[in-house]
Amino acid sequence: MLHRSMRAPACLAVVALIAAGCSSGDGVADPNQDDQLAIEFDGLSRDANGRGDGDAGAAFSGAAMALRLGIRPSDVTVSLDGANQAYSAFVHVVSHPRAGSTVTLRTLVAFRIIDGRPRDVLFLALTRDSLDFVAPPSARPDASGLSSWRDGSARQFYLATRGYGVLDQESRAGACPKVPSDGRVTCTVADFGLRLEGGYHALAGNQRGQIDPNRQVVIKSRASGVNGAVLTFN
Repeated sequence: MLHRSMRAPACLAVVALIAAGCSSGDGVADPNQDDQLAIEFDGLSRDANGRGDGDAGAAFSGAAMALRLGIRPSDVTVSLDGANQAYSAFVHVVSHPRAGSTVTLRTLVAFRIIDGRPRDVLFLALTRDSLDFVAPPSARPDASGLSSWRDGSARQFYLATRGYGVLDQESRAGACPKVPSDGRVTCTVADFGLRLEGGYHALAGNQRGQIDPNRQVVIKSRASGVNGAVLTFN
């Protein structure tokens, strides 16, 4: 349902691949509750992939992965048209060698739990610390960020068409509580700073590329110390 014409979605596949190799365990506030939440994100990922939305599918897999690595979600405030709401959030930085260089993707998944399930989801993907949102992303495929918001109650997707996103690493704090068992990935706990502000247009019929100019929401968020992980392929 989201644009796939920029570089970031290709990197997002890396997140989904790693998620399958992670094992659950200690290191979270409530292992049983967080494992159930990870299962919910797995289901959302399958649903998104089934309808051809690989971007959202990988984002949901990333949230499940963070839980299984023992990363606790941080509390962040998200403003929707000036109304503040409490969200939980993870940040992931994935580095993967490709064609003699290293491709790095920074991803934020922020969500609200409603009736025990992650229903409202804010997604941000950047190939740099800071990028503007450009519509369409294909206009600047290597220099535009990708962000979407899923209004779960209305079952409506929104795509950022203007504004900017920032995800900068503030500190590292050692190895993740759990790491993939095959040893292909090095995982480090890190804290991130978040700045996001943009105009998000509804997708008409939730169809990729079909922006409804008459439905828009302004989304803003600023936070420091957002929990996350830095993942590097060995």
